Amino acid sequence: MKYPKYLLTLIIFALGGTLTAQETKFNRFSLELTTGIDAPLSLRNGKSTSDYIAFKQFQISGRYMISQTYGIKGFYGYNQFNPSNDSNNGLTFHRVGAEAVVNINRLLNINSAGRRQFNVLAHGGMGLSLAKPDTQSNTDNIGNVLMGMTGEIKLSNRFSILGDVTYLANLRQHTYFDGTSLPHNDYKTGSFVNISVGIMYSLGPNKFHADWY
Repeated sequence: MKYPKYLLTLIIFALGGTLTAQETKFNRFSLELTTGIDAPLSLRNGKSTSDYIAFKQFQISGRYMISQTYGIKGFYGYNQFNPSNDSNNGLTFHRVGAEAVVNINRLLNINSAGRRQFNVLAHGGMGLSLAKPDTQSNTDNIGNVLMGMTGEIKLSNRFSILGDVTYLANLRQHTYFDGTSLPHNDYKTGSFVNISVGIMYSLGPNKFHADWY
């Protein structure tokens, strides 16, 4: 779909275009790529969460740190859900949105030696989910909210390994996660969790990213 790509481009320009002119002693901007498993927590249509767990999600993000403690992030994410006993039915999400980011180590003023190698970020925000059932031609446009925690392990001044757990709630979902419609064209809140690993790359002319400065 074109809409998520266009919106992600606008988000990245908004994060980086007007702010990168500020002179600092650390890099503010980073790119992140994560992937992992996803699992629905509601609207499972009589199935268990374990019936849906699969390695079928990824996310691309651009993050800008306003300071060493606070930042903002724009993202595009992809999720696919298929019951394990019915691979022909399912639900696919294309997600875009923006989040606030807080460096927990900085917020709590943790200055131990380990902070230079391990960091924790909290994030939360809002977005738009475009949901497409596998057996239907219609697309469901859904507002969502999300929140999560990210652990970082520094590999070098440019690269860090990420581990993330994010909870997402679709506020007006018209289909179950197996792709079948709710009765009477009803809608409910559909929720799921992403458990991800990935990598972050620091952009900028300085030696350190804000996370490690």
